Amino acid sequence: MKKAKQIGFSIVIILFIVGIFCVYWLLNNWPMRYKSELNQFFGKGNWKVISEDVKRSRVDTVRYNLLGDSSGQKRRVDLYRDWNILFENENGEEEVWKISNHVYMINNEKYGLFNPKRYKARQALTLELMEISFVVIEEEVHNEIVKEGLTEEEAHCIYVDMSYHGGNPPRSFYDKLAKESWFTIEGVTAENYLASDLYDFYLFIGIHGYRLEQLSEQEQENVVSSLENIEKRLLEKYGDNASFEILYNEYDVEYVDGVKQ
Repeated sequence: MKKAKQIGFSIVIILFIVGIFCVYWLLNNWPMRYKSELNQFFGKGNWKVISEDVKRSRVDTVRYNLLGDSSGQKRRVDLYRDWNILFENENGEEEVWKISNHVYMINNEKYGLFNPKRYKARQALTLELMEISFVVIEEEVHNEIVKEGLTEEEAHCIYVDMSYHGGNPPRSFYDKLAKESWFTIEGVTAENYLASDLYDFYLFIGIHGYRLEQLSEQEQENVVSSLENIEKRLLEKYGDNASFEILYNEYDVEYVDGVKQ
């Protein structure tokens, strides 16, 4: 009888340990944990994880208590995960996108449990997906607006950044963004963000100086003179939602909701 109780107790302990391990694995496996969120963003059955990488991040960190008060600095090594996701776009072409829990871990290390700036895992995932959508939008604007009238080499000198004013959005922003019907890799556009009341988004257009220097004098003139046409095309396309800045040397223009500043 005593032996049977010992065996039963051992089984309970083993199951408890296995349970803890399973919960830990699930909490740290974002593609499994947030499958529905990824289905919504990439499309159900239209994506799969092709690799997972565990990486080390050596950083100087400040220890924080539950209220977010600092208690000294020290060097530590954090492990974080990257997931490479294979996605098939509407043209049947395969693309690989990466999501990571690195920002989430840094944020949680910096802010205490009850600090309003501390991300939940789902919010950090939405931030990762937002960054992917920014890349999609930047390519969209570059192809549809920037490249017009330029050669590939000339257009390659101009870059587009989707950005926002006012520092990082509050946590609640990511909860609201995830609920937007247009927040999918195929549905998102620059206008979605520019017209949104969720936060103050804008486009930034600039020129890579080192790339420009590699062009002929005539090509350089074509690139710089194209900025005025880009300004006009942005206003035509986005109208009252046109919020952007174009900056290169003396050429510096800024619009907020279609109004020049």
